Amino acid sequence: MSSKNGHSKESKARPIWHAGRALSVFVMGDLDLAIRGRTYREPEGPHSMVVRGRDLDAALQHVTAREDCLSLAVVGLPEQVPDISSLVGRRLLLVDGDSAKLRDFAEVAIRAGIEVEWIRSTRPPFERLAAALLPVGGIILAAGKSSRMPGSQKLLLDIDDAPEPSQIVTEGLAQLTDINVPRDAICPLLFEA
Repeated sequence: MSSKNGHSKESKARPIWHAGRALSVFVMGDLDLAIRGRTYREPEGPHSMVVRGRDLDAALQHVTAREDCLSLAVVGLPEQVPDISSLVGRRLLLVDGDSAKLRDFAEVAIRAGIEVEWIRSTRPPFERLAAALLPVGGIILAAGKSSRMPGSQKLLLDIDDAPEPSQIVTEGLAQLTDINVPRDAICPLLFEA
C-alpha cells in the first residue's frame, strides 16, 4: 500500500461519486415543459414530478404510493395548504406569484421538516425548475495553470499508470447506465497510450 495516497494498486474502491439511472420527470396534468427526461405517464424507477397546484392532491397520492418519487415541483399553488407530510425526505419546489401563498406553504413545509425552495413568479424560470427536478450526478473539476508546480501539468500526472482525469471520467462513465460514449470522444489527450 502506498503511504502517499492510502490505496493499493489492487484496490477495488468505487469512485467518489456515482450517478445511477437518469431521472425521469413525470409531468402530471397539462403542463408543457421542454425538459429532458420528461414523461406524461407513470415512470418506472426514481423520478421527479412537476404539477399544477390544482392537481396537487393527485400528486400527493402519487408521492405517498411511490417512494422513488424524489422531488415535487408545484406551479401555481392552491388556496389551501393540504397535508404535505408525505413529502418528508423529499425536495419541494413551490412556484407562485402570490407571496402570501408561498409563505404559507413554505412555513408548513419547514415545520414538517421538508426540504423546500420557493420562487415568486407566475412562470418558473426553466433553469431553476430543471435544477430542482434533475440533480447533478457528478462534477469533474479541472486544475489551473500549474503556476506553483513547475514542470509537467499536474492534471496529467499519472496515478496508477493512467492520467488522473482519465480515471475519474472512465469510472464516472462506468456508473452511468443510460449513455454510451466512447472514452476517446471525451478528450483524446486524457486517454493517449
